[in-house]
Amino acid sequence: MRHVVIHVNEAKPRLTILWDNDARDSMSTMPFDGLDRAMSFIAGLVHGFRVEGHDVDVLSVSVLNPGDDHRDWVIDWDSDNPNARVIALT
Repeated sequence: MRHVVIHVNEAKPRLTILWDNDARDSMSTMPFDGLDRAMSFIAGLVHGFRVEGHDVDVLSVSVLNPGDDHRDWVIDWDSDNPNARVIALT
């Protein structure tokens, strides 16, 4: 299973994407003109993974320390105030 973690900064639309939560070795950030465009990008990723033949689940989670290095991110899988999405691929 692979987990793609996407932190959403709503104040200044930017996605921080941790491409593999297990390896923690691949991260990128992308700015967007608005939150709706950022969410469309996430939807496009999900669609692309499904087209590639993956089973995809999308979970709402909270990254508790998004300002820290991505290798040290702590994820609350049962958050009442999510600020991130996890795309789980199987």
